[in-house]
Amino acid sequence: AIGTAEIEVSPEPHTGCRLFAERYGPDAQRFVGSEQGHALQLRGINAWIVKGGDVRVGDEVRALFD
Repeated sequence: AIGTAEIEVSPEPHTGCRLFAERYGPDAQRFVGSEQGHALQLRGINAWIVKGGDVRVGDEVRALFD
């Protein structure tokens, strides 16, 4: 949860997309998708909204477990 919103995070890492490659180049995309790039966790996460809510700068990020 972030603020009053709830998100679910995918266990699969985000390895860069077309927009990433356009911005940073194909070499950067290959690197972040490599074994070394994965180990460094240079990219963000894949997540989706489970419950909408308000998110503000400084809101606490909390792990919710069933």
